[in-house]
Amino acid sequence: RVVGIVWDRIEKAGAEGRTVTLKIKFADFRQITRAQSLARPVVDRDTLVQVARALLDALLPVEQGVRLIGVTLSGFAHEAESAQGQAELPLD
Repeated sequence: RVVGIVWDRIEKAGAEGRTVTLKIKFADFRQITRAQSLARPVVDRDTLVQVARALLDALLPVEQGVRLIGVTLSGFAHEAESAQGQAELPLD
């Protein structure tokens, strides 16, 4: 669901970014981010899902609960596209 919201925003803006970032906030409010930059821009939803999922899988299993997961696409091809496509949704 989070990736779908991000992808809808990216498609609407016609943007192409190269860096996928995953942000996780845990139950104790500690948060971490993990990112992966690709050689080419992300041009389809499946690629965004695949990269975000790989970032998440590398962190599993988590010992404590997760409060929030966010996915961001950045590193846009044109400087004029300064707004990032992102979404953060609470898990409850």
